[in-house]
Formats: sequence, structure tokens, C-alpha cells
Amino acid sequence: MKLSICKILFGGRTSLVQFFDYASQLGFKGVEFGYEEAVRTFPNFEDLKEELSRRGLTWSGSYWGAPWHMPEERASILEEATRRLIYMSGAGCNNLIIGPPGRFDGYEKDRFGYLEEAVKTINEVGKASSAYGVRASVHNHYGTIIEGQDEIDYVLQRTDANSLWFCPDTAHLSVAGCDPLKNVIKYAQRIGYVHLKDAIKLAQFVPREEKWDERLRDLGKGEVPIADILRTLKQSSYDGWVSYEQDRPQRGETALESASASKAYLDSLVKQLQL
Repeated sequence: MKLSICKILFGGRTSLVQFFDYASQLGFKGVEFGYEEAVRTFPNFEDLKEELSRRGLTWSGSYWGAPWHMPEERASILEEATRRLIYMSGAGCNNLIIGPPGRFDGYEKDRFGYLEEAVKTINEVGKASSAYGVRASVHNHYGTIIEGQDEIDYVLQRTDANSLWFCPDTAHLSVAGCDPLKNVIKYAQRIGYVHLKDAIKLAQFVPREEKWDERLRDLGKGEVPIADILRTLKQSSYDGWVSYEQDRPQRGETALESASASKAYLDSLVKQLQL
């Protein structure tokens, strides 16, 4: 497996190029960031690929949220998918992370009806991604239509395993009341990308009136069994990216300090588990 870092921790004020420098300084081999920011900064994907190459980095993955559940948007989503995939594959990015839309009024009355429509669109995006040599993976997320265990299971059971993978987010599983390790074990052969994130109060659902991101911690400072998760991935011969993602710095730390602490913990596990 290969280690990557997601830009979200550094926020919008950190430029993409500065983020690349931080990632290289920290010793990561991959960087995860959004397509929109990539295109704004590097209209030509070859320039982006060259910028990364100079630092020994690879664009590990790009997260894309869209209204997958709306059939009237399906055609425009597929057109957008083509634009993204051409740019991403040209820049050397082989992972598209499919982010679900937020829960909305009326969703609970017909959850699986909406999910069935989402499955139809996501399956089409998966086929398109495969044609460009990009792996599309469904990402679970608290507060969205793919939040709880039954929603995760429903989508993964109804999407094409030949072209659609699973990107477990370990903290989002936990704050949604799901067991991160059990999900990694259950879907070990379906995992195409991983968001590694730590949190306290393991597998305890965050009430809607609370802020889920207040439970997040630097890697190794929460209750998510990071070592067991990485061990399971190793045992399943997972050879993809494990992307360290933290939505905000640990309280009292800068983004770089949080990233440094988490990378030090990851390095210790790499040595311990012989990853």
C-alpha cells in the first residue's frame, strides 16, 4: 500500500503548489486534491503532472460530490465525468472518489428509492472510469445519503463490483455509528481507496445537533483501530492508496503540526507492521 495526504486539512488559503511542498516535506508519496482546484491552477494537465513529478509525488485521488440520486441530472453528470476523467488520467490520477450528496427533506421517506437512482448513475460513472483506467470508489460520509451501515451495504451490493469499489472513511464510519474495522474486514476485497482518519467515541453516532468534526483527532490520538485496519489491508494484499485525511487541525495545532504528528504515527506503524 502507498501513503497519501489529502489537502482538506490545509484549507483553501494554502495553494496547491505549497501543499505539494508540504506533502513532499512530510515524506508522503501521494497527494489528494480536487479536480476544480487542479484545473484552476493547472489548465494543462501535463503541467500538473510535471509539477508533481519534480517532487516525486503522484495525484492519488480526487473526490467528487454530485446529485447521483437525481435521474434528471444523469446525462450532465456523465458529461462532467468525461471531462474529469480525461484530465485526471492525463495527469496520472487513477482514483475517483464518489462522494454522496447531503441528506435532504423527504429522503427518509424513500431512502432506498433514492439510493436505487444513485446506484444507476454511479454504475455508469464506474464504467466510464474504467474506460480511462481510473478506479471509481464509493465513499461513505456522515450526514449524507450514504451514511449508515444499511445504506453502505445497499449501494455496494447493487453496484458492479467489476467497475465500482469502496472507499471506507474510517472516521465517517465511526461518527455514523458504524464499526470501521468490521467494514474493512467485510469489504476487504472490494476496497479501492482508503481515507484514514481518527476519531473519539468509536462507532457512536453523532446526534444531528452536534458537530461531527469535533470528534476528529490526529492519527493515533483517537479510538479508531488504525493499526488493525492497516494490518487487515496488508493481509488482504491491498496495494492501493491509503490517504491520510483530517478535516481540521487538532485543537491548538497548525495544519502542518497535525500532519506531522499523524505522519510520525503512520511511520511507526509502517515499521511495526512491515508495510
